[in-house]
Amino acid sequence: MGKAGVDTALGRRLARWRQVPSGRLVAPVACALYEVFFLTRYISLPDEPLTPTALLALLCITLASTIGVFFRYRAPFAIVVLESLLTLCSQVTFLTIVPLCMAVFAVIAKARPVKGLVGGALAFVAVLPEAIAGGFAGNAIIRSYLLTVAVVGGLVSRMQRAKREAIQETEREHAARRRAERRS
Repeated sequence: MGKAGVDTALGRRLARWRQVPSGRLVAPVACALYEVFFLTRYISLPDEPLTPTALLALLCITLASTIGVFFRYRAPFAIVVLESLLTLCSQVTFLTIVPLCMAVFAVIAKARPVKGLVGGALAFVAVLPEAIAGGFAGNAIIRSYLLTVAVVGGLVSRMQRAKREAIQETEREHAARRRAERRS
């Protein structure tokens, strides 16, 4: 087997992707572009005119949720709590669902299992009021599916990392055993 379990073409590409320092900025920048696009659309095509206070609140929610994505790997549990609160407090979940999914992915993939479980549950609770109000149809179902995909993706990422670490540990043990045999 190759270096740390990257014996496939996809594995080699992902290994290179993880080595690039700016690779982790691609997702937050894409999220920021998504937020700007939908915020602009929401402001320019409102169902009813926005008051300056509502506009300021909307900008603050969007800014906080987008900034949170940049720190999702440094403090995954805190960011998923922040994103869940922003989603729960705002009534524009189409603006907060992508950062929430990214935070859920990060907390499940990187945090301790208990924090991942609590973070995932918080995220589902955050979208639950909209799902109940919408009769579990339409956009609420799509948001629930997106969260489910984020959870599954986080679990797959966690399993891949555990596999990589186990292979590296096995290789270290074999190398240490070979060194000990050569000394004998």
